[in-house]
Amino acid sequence: MTEMDFQAVQAQAQLTKSAEPLTWPIVVYVLYLVSYLVGITAIAGIIIAHVKQEDADPVALTHFRYQTRTFWYCLLGGLIGAVLLLVLIGWLVLIAVGIWMLIRVIKGLLYALDRKPIPNPTTLLW
Repeated sequence: MTEMDFQAVQAQAQLTKSAEPLTWPIVVYVLYLVSYLVGITAIAGIIIAHVKQEDADPVALTHFRYQTRTFWYCLLGGLIGAVLLLVLIGWLVLIAVGIWMLIRVIKGLLYALDRKPIPNPTTLLW
């Protein structure tokens, strides 16, 4: 997302500031957080994120893209970590992926609660 696109999304967010909160992105973030206790809820979250992208406003769309990338990269990291458990470094990979996901989910949730778009939803960092 270029700087100009980000500014356009922020302008749209200002226009819709009084609209309803970002309910669905917040639900997905909560499902991702609950997945630390009950892993299956992340699957429900990714399904919601994929389905709701079609009719989302520009601000919500940045959150859904961010959530989608978070899920798929965590799944990939989890699979790599599971394979590397055979050589005993998988635990480090799994812990790193868990921390990475937690940071992204908390950051995204804070942006959603403030009704702000994710500045760069395609980044791999936070």
